[in-house]
Amino acid sequence: MEPKQVTEKQRASIGARIGFWMGLGSLLAMPVSAILGYVLEELGMMQLCISLICPAALVGIVLGILQRKKAEEPEKGKRLALAGLVMGAVSIGLIFLLILLILLIFLPGVYT
Repeated sequence: MEPKQVTEKQRASIGARIGFWMGLGSLLAMPVSAILGYVLEELGMMQLCISLICPAALVGIVLGILQRKKAEEPEKGKRLALAGLVMGAVSIGLIFLLILLILLIFLPGVYT
């Protein structure tokens, strides 16, 4: 029995799905990391959660860009790739806003 060959179209669809799920996971993990960081401040949970969310968001952005160029079926691959790209970008933006908010709350003398 011979293994199935994966076509280029299937490979692009798989990459778009991975980008979508990484972008969605990073976006959904943001409130969890904020709550855990606030509740478990002494354990340094915020840094751990942000260090896990950033790579997932970046993978979503990169795969979204690459697979959007490769996708031949506009109905499936391009939409998933675009969704992963958007959610990854929103996650990165929220991370920067969260870091800025933390700096403004805990280090008020620095920006005055």
